Amino acid sequence: DISKPSELLLVHQFRPPVNAHVVEFTAGLVDAGESIEAAARRELKEEVGYTDVTVVDSCTRHRGVPMDPGMSNSCLAMVHVEVDGSDPSNRPSSLHATPEDGEEISVLRIPIPELHGALALLEQERGFLIDIAVASYAAGLFGRGTQT
Repeated sequence: DISKPSELLLVHQFRPPVNAHVVEFTAGLVDAGESIEAAARRELKEEVGYTDVTVVDSCTRHRGVPMDPGMSNSCLAMVHVEVDGSDPSNRPSSLHATPEDGEEISVLRIPIPELHGALALLEQERGFLIDIAVASYAAGLFGRGTQT
């Protein structure tokens, strides 16, 4: 039984192809010989600083899920993890992100009941773009999308 999270961990960073800050789930590439779950753990460490997470589920299929099959062969996999907030290594004061050179990533911790409104404010007041995966997740939770 998967428990409902109390908050959602997102990141935002400037993305040159769209010339804007984009609110996204943590993400990255899977290195050669690395499992998708191991890549998820590595990316959480690099982008946020979490070192002790539990993989709850992963939607990997055989080669991932097509992201934009009309334009590229890019595929993705989703890994759902839970973070034990009572673990001392997972307290905000203990987190030490190690982003790659050139990455400037900011972390957003948004309580689930406030997600839709927080995303709308980030769009309207800060001019951020909301990644389709985040917008779809929010729409699924609340039965509506964020403004476009």
